[in-house]
Amino acid sequence: MKPDDDKPLTPAQARQKLQKGLEDYLAGNDTGPIVFRLKRTKKASHTYPLKLTQQQRETLLEHTHLSGKLKKKIEQAGEGTQIVPVTWNELHKLNDETGQAAVYARSPHKKRLLALMSRVQSKVDNEGTIFEKIDILNKALKQEGLDLVIFPGAELHLNDQLLHADVLKESRMLTLNGNKKYILLEFSFQWVPPEAEQIIFALKTMGFTPILPHLERNFRVQNNLVF
Repeated sequence: MKPDDDKPLTPAQARQKLQKGLEDYLAGNDTGPIVFRLKRTKKASHTYPLKLTQQQRETLLEHTHLSGKLKKKIEQAGEGTQIVPVTWNELHKLNDETGQAAVYARSPHKKRLLALMSRVQSKVDNEGTIFEKIDILNKALKQEGLDLVIFPGAELHLNDQLLHADVLKESRMLTLNGNKKYILLEFSFQWVPPEAEQIIFALKTMGFTPILPHLERNFRVQNNLVF
């Protein structure tokens, strides 16, 4: 990955980068993977309403490691079921934390965490930014006469919620291009869950094909290459 690959691009800049990569490829040059991130259309401060029961908030505070600002929002939400405003980055943090915590949590906390993770994932899917920008890029590519189509996809943190086939099949983002088959299954950088082999086997019996991206980032794999 080049130093500027992580810099967010406008649709026009992304189109130029794709066109340059295609021209290099047609000229016989090895361009490698073309990597970029698109700029978000909404401000980082924009919030999304997240409905949380009092029990779910208590479980979050007890079983996850949230930022001080997000933790304060949850603590000050009041009694009973409340709407907590969360930013896009906080939604992703909640998704990561609930997924990792659910691996080891016991009932009723596990059930609450899985329900919350499903709700957060639904928020991410319905926000529409990814699909909107993919559509913009594909239209731009077509206008430029480039024979290239971009498809959506997402990395999923490994947890036993993935064993619920209906969750995978209802989401447009959880499988590559929504094809209900290939899944990018991501481990934490620090550890490999003990249930990993069992979950991967179960996913395969359900008809999915797990793909493990960038395992070289995982500390356990780095320290034990034959793992």
